Amino acid sequence: MENKLTSDEVSPTLTAWAKGMLEENALFNTPPISASSLSSLMNDSEEQDLDETVEMISQDRLATKRILGWANSAISGAVEPITDLKTAIMRVGVGPMAQITVISRFQSFLTRDLDFYRISGHDFWKHSIATAIATESIGRMITFPLPSECFTAGLLHDLGKFMIDAYATNFSIPAIEDNEDASPKSHYEIEMERFQTHHA
Repeated sequence: MENKLTSDEVSPTLTAWAKGMLEENALFNTPPISASSLSSLMNDSEEQDLDETVEMISQDRLATKRILGWANSAISGAVEPITDLKTAIMRVGVGPMAQITVISRFQSFLTRDLDFYRISGHDFWKHSIATAIATESIGRMITFPLPSECFTAGLLHDLGKFMIDAYATNFSIPAIEDNEDASPKSHYEIEMERFQTHHA
């Protein structure tokens, strides 16, 4: 991701830079489970073949560890220790298992400090998780099924801030300053002023 400019170069727009970085897969460390496989898991969880699911999840060691941990926790009600992934998935359930996998896939870059915004990785992660959990609360209040993608959308709703932070770091753009004005500017307003686009 290192592409600092020399003094006679002009920085690309945020949009052009982000598009190029995404095409090169240079922004994120992609875990073994592909995005398409994860999407299939979330969308077709009820129809997904259990053996195929076990094979897919077993490629992600962190997700496997978390699912086994959840299956053996007191809250799951396990009497005997569960040591194989297939039994653990049956104990945990497909929905929670898919959520654990999504969290495992994205946690590594949702816990990074965002220096441009002056947000710690801890706070960024807490906000992301809280939003994802809030979607489940909404699902219990409405009278129609909530799409399975909503949990992931809640978790990743501020992903644009991660990309803007990476851009600002690459091109030495100063961080947002603490604003003591009577009407401080929102992140959205600052982003539009500096980058002509925003994190959403």
